[in-house]
Amino acid sequence: MSKRINHYWLTALILGWIWDFLFWDKTPGISFAIFVGLCVLSGLFLFFIEKQKPSAKSLILLIPITVFSILSFIRQEPLSLLLSISCTLLVLQILAMSILGDSWLKYGFIDYLSGFLNLCQSVLIHPVLATSRTKEPQNETAKKIPSRKIWHVMRGILIALPIMIIYTTLLSAADAIFAQKIGAFIDIFSIERLPEYILRFMVILFIAYALVGVYYHSLEKSILKVVQTNNGSGIIPFLGFTEAVIVLGGISILFTSFVIIQFQYFFGGQTNIHIDGYTYSEYARRGFGELISVAIFTLALIYSLSHITRRETILHRRVFSVLNFFLVSLLSIILVSAFQRLLLYESFYGFTRLRTYSHVFIIWLGVLLVITVILEILQRLRLFTNSVLLVALGFALSINFLNVDGFIVQRNAQRAIQGDEVDTAYLASLSTDAVPTLVSLYQSPSLPAQTRDALGASLACMQKIKPSVVLPQKNWQSFQLSHWRARNALLSIDDRLREYHTFNNDSFWKVTSPAQEVYWCESNWRFD
Repeated sequence: MSKRINHYWLTALILGWIWDFLFWDKTPGISFAIFVGLCVLSGLFLFFIEKQKPSAKSLILLIPITVFSILSFIRQEPLSLLLSISCTLLVLQILAMSILGDSWLKYGFIDYLSGFLNLCQSVLIHPVLATSRTKEPQNETAKKIPSRKIWHVMRGILIALPIMIIYTTLLSAADAIFAQKIGAFIDIFSIERLPEYILRFMVILFIAYALVGVYYHSLEKSILKVVQTNNGSGIIPFLGFTEAVIVLGGISILFTSFVIIQFQYFFGGQTNIHIDGYTYSEYARRGFGELISVAIFTLALIYSLSHITRRETILHRRVFSVLNFFLVSLLSIILVSAFQRLLLYESFYGFTRLRTYSHVFIIWLGVLLVITVILEILQRLRLFTNSVLLVALGFALSINFLNVDGFIVQRNAQRAIQGDEVDTAYLASLSTDAVPTLVSLYQSPSLPAQTRDALGASLACMQKIKPSVVLPQKNWQSFQLSHWRARNALLSIDDRLREYHTFNNDSFWKVTSPAQEVYWCESNWRFD
């Protein structure tokens, strides 16, 4: 045990120092993917030296870990970046919980909850307990040998130190650049920086402590016994079949009446909306959030009823499944209605991040609904939790591969070509993910001159509001592919953007284009 814990601590302390080197006082970039990769490789190395064999099914999780960690330095759009980092950490946690077992694909909600609590316990407690078990009595001979070696080392340092000082002084006098580098090195040990070093040392210890707990759990306790019930929840059904049928039947009738009313809008269009007293845009905006809430609540209701309802005969199971199928079918039409409302709203007011997120979310919510009713029919609802996990990862991948900010630029540019106004300020507020698409459209010979003028204004505003976009990244740890592509794209049209002139008016930046049009750089921010 002593040698094993020493391996844990040595590995974790090295990784803690690497974290400090990669992240301290640096903007996260490629560093996150590198650190995740090193943590995984270090864990596999510990498995190797301890002669433990990871489960092949658990190693499948290395694929999403690799994909999402790489995506973390490809995109800079806020939600894309957040989802990439969150999904990486989530899957790493599942890997640590299950790497010795082969049953994570069968986990239910209770299994995940139990595994998470056990992992937290290992992280909080086991580094201390395991370290306390490594203390072994040493005889007097063993104590003398290390002390003699330490004295030899100290004597060598005392002899070498003055000689090194003499050589350093002579070389510094011979070369000014070398003297400057030595001066910078000496500044590292300035007493003024002592509080910073103490804080960094504490952070390194904290990270090492947590990693020791994770590695200990992975190598010792990551075989989780799956809850052996049909639904994986551990809940004994207690609700009668009749009560459940009344609940599902009543909701189905209500949804049916709603869908019947909705069909006149699907086929009647703007005329029917005006007759009912709503403008086209009011109809488009009205109720979108409520419809999404209905879908999520119904999904939770189906899942809950499936766990708590007694179905003692084949007929009961079939009736229950048919009612769920019918309810999901109606709910799918409601989701189509919400999707249509969002499209109508965007046709009036353009595309934003939140509206784009909602589009993708509706699609994946529909996928989850279909999966849920299939699992219910097959009596495999214990796989629901993994289905939610799969859908969540799919949503995160879709957001990243879509390039949300580039998509917004593309769609709003198409609206501008059709005669709508370009919100230059909103486009300028987007991340560097939008820049290559903006530049590509700006250089397109088929783009109308007025639209090109407005897109150029957005790029000029972005240069002014976010000057770091055109600056090279200070260190390789902060490398971001999105920033690199954006900077190269802006530099390629730098001579043309110089024809735009930015100025500050009433604390808001504006820009004058070569066509003498004035555009806002900071206004009309959209939060929906």
